[in-house]
Amino acid sequence: MDAKSGGIIATFQVPKQGNIQDQVSEIEFDSRGRGILISYKVSTMRLAEPAGQSPVQTSETILVPIFDDVQATVEYFKQRITRCLTQRERQEAFLEPEPPHWCITGHNRERESDPAKWQGKWPYDTTEWKAWLVDLRQGTKSAMPTRQQ
Repeated sequence: MDAKSGGIIATFQVPKQGNIQDQVSEIEFDSRGRGILISYKVSTMRLAEPAGQSPVQTSETILVPIFDDVQATVEYFKQRITRCLTQRERQEAFLEPEPPHWCITGHNRERESDPAKWQGKWPYDTTEWKAWLVDLRQGTKSAMPTRQQ
């Protein structure tokens, strides 16, 4: 949308991936220019609902900020994600098997030396991964922890 005229510059079609197209109900720019608002349907099933009854449909809206540069976008999402890629997911994405250290320490805690203060992301928030990173920082190259993921 053109900010001055209010005219449409471009439109896009929500890709058909599973039923995501049916779930997104509205996409628009925030009136204050802070980001893009995405409204989507959420299905909620209550335990007390009789068998065979449809879930209740509600809507939620999220604000996805618009950043001036790529690194600001990366930092925003590193802080807000609840998990990191598993070793299997990293392999499938052709990434190195070693997770980023912030996945173990938590966002903006990479320089923190006390593992007790780390707030890692799943699946790297374990004692084994903390010990592995401590060893690595001390110059001891040990095998990465293994676990079913």
